[in-house]
Amino acid sequence: MKITPLAAESMGTRSMATFVELGKTQILIDPGSSLAGSRFDLPPHPLERYQHQKHRDRIQLYCQSAHVIVISHFDGDHFTADQPESYRDKVMFIKNPNRDLSPEQRKRAFSFLKSIQGIARDVVYMDGRTFDLGTVRLAFSAPLPHRPGENGGSVIAVSIREGEQGFGFSSDTGGLSPSRLLDFFRAQKPGTIYLDGPPVYLKEQRMVEASIRETAEALETLIEKIHFTDLILDHGLLREEAWQEPMRPVLDVVRKAGVTLQTAAEYRGDENNLLEARRKKLYEEHPPD
Repeated sequence: MKITPLAAESMGTRSMATFVELGKTQILIDPGSSLAGSRFDLPPHPLERYQHQKHRDRIQLYCQSAHVIVISHFDGDHFTADQPESYRDKVMFIKNPNRDLSPEQRKRAFSFLKSIQGIARDVVYMDGRTFDLGTVRLAFSAPLPHRPGENGGSVIAVSIREGEQGFGFSSDTGGLSPSRLLDFFRAQKPGTIYLDGPPVYLKEQRMVEASIRETAEALETLIEKIHFTDLILDHGLLREEAWQEPMRPVLDVVRKAGVTLQTAAEYRGDENNLLEARRKKLYEEHPPD
């Protein structure tokens, strides 16, 4: 199993797009990316726009190779809506648009479904279901609460397994705090887990602190039960440059257990490039013409 993050906050763009290769089966999870419209009362810097276009192009390239596309929910940084041809002849596993979505996400979902009608090979509502694709097993959680402090709705966690190799993916839950997410990973036993970390950039500090505490406790339980080896933390967490200090409880649990912790960029073998978190500095150091 080869896991390749394609775009993420640690790489300069809001995204969790990830490509998973298992022999002849190639799966693309959450093929989307976006930029924060405003941070620090500033629009995206030209360097951010450049990186975003680079990531969009990369995601579309990997779309061509994928046999299966998974969309965990319908936020704009988790699927690409304006290029329906990207999904031609793909098998689409998507969040059920008829339940547990915010009105805005539901609107996006049905507009998207209309755009790919007659283009995608098949569209499957995946909530809480399991599928066998030859030697590969895809399992999907029941709807999980979307990260607190944002637009509500729900998301679906993903498990991909082939033989003894397993990968777990959870977007926009703000860590490992939902108990149903912990139960899902305990059942699926992935060796590598990719999590949207607690959104330390938000102002609701009590909510963020609770999410960090609950994630640390859940990780301790999960490590004890399934002994996974690799943890990727990114997305909402990496929208803050000084993310490590508030995450100390989580980092201590992971390091004590000997689990390898990396951002998506580090997992790729790249250096972190937190453009959104550094937007104010970018304008100071590289003022646009």
